[in-house]
Amino acid sequence: MLRQSVMGSDLSYEDMMENSKLLENYDAAVVDSEEIDGRDCWILELHANSDDVNYQIRKIWVDKTRFVPLKEELYAKSGKAVKENRIV
Repeated sequence: MLRQSVMGSDLSYEDMMENSKLLENYDAAVVDSEEIDGRDCWILELHANSDDVNYQIRKIWVDKTRFVPLKEELYAKSGKAVKENRIV
């Protein structure tokens, strides 16, 4: 039931219950830069350091000027992209 979507969105109840800090569960590195909607962004790649997380890999695009995440891609343990969130 936790994997069901919230009100028809891509967000699941399981996603909402995730309350730990990313740095506790992931090793992060800046892997590239890219522009999103005219904003220069760093691309951060986070790899899980345990199997207790919902997503094995996360990619986050962070605005270099405002330090605000603009996009996130979430990957399953198989390496398949399962969700994309745009915050623009």
